[in-house]
Amino acid sequence: MLFICATLFCLTSFAQPYDKLQSLSGAAVTTFYSEGFEPRARQTATRLEKVINYYQEMLGFKPVVTVLLLNKADWPLYTKFPVYGMPHYNDDATLVVAAEDNDFWRSFLNVKELPENIRLQAEKVYGLPDKTVSMQAFFDLLAIHELGHAFQMQGKLQVQRESCSVISCCILISQKKNRSSWQRLHCFPA
Repeated sequence: MLFICATLFCLTSFAQPYDKLQSLSGAAVTTFYSEGFEPRARQTATRLEKVINYYQEMLGFKPVVTVLLLNKADWPLYTKFPVYGMPHYNDDATLVVAAEDNDFWRSFLNVKELPENIRLQAEKVYGLPDKTVSMQAFFDLLAIHELGHAFQMQGKLQVQRESCSVISCCILISQKKNRSSWQRLHCFPA
């Protein structure tokens, strides 16, 4: 009986903490995702890998990051953060990102209330094939901003003021490999 209890304890102690999620194979950034979101998980992991590699060359440091790309149903299972859609860290190394468009993202942009010239620009930058708009691209850039905090936390990078911490993370978004995304920031600056 003692052997059975010990075996069960060991099995549960070493169980995968993300056992209800899919593991993204072949990605340099460890990524787990909700079922049905592999293409978005691969896109997110690839984007974050490029940013990590770029800054690793400059800083001589590479943070260890695990990405959780979660649908709304999985969100409360893997994070205590109450707002579905806001990229954030559960700890110094686990970056949580929403897998799909959501109410939080939609609350940032109601194109019907915008002046004509801004509405047209927003539709161009954030428009989807079905003629709706989504702030997903903007929040994808916020995931890069959050990645900057991994460099700060794990690399023990010191900043003089908290505002400098935020600014240095914003610089990650503007690095040359993300320039194709600049229009998303210029339409509605972070």
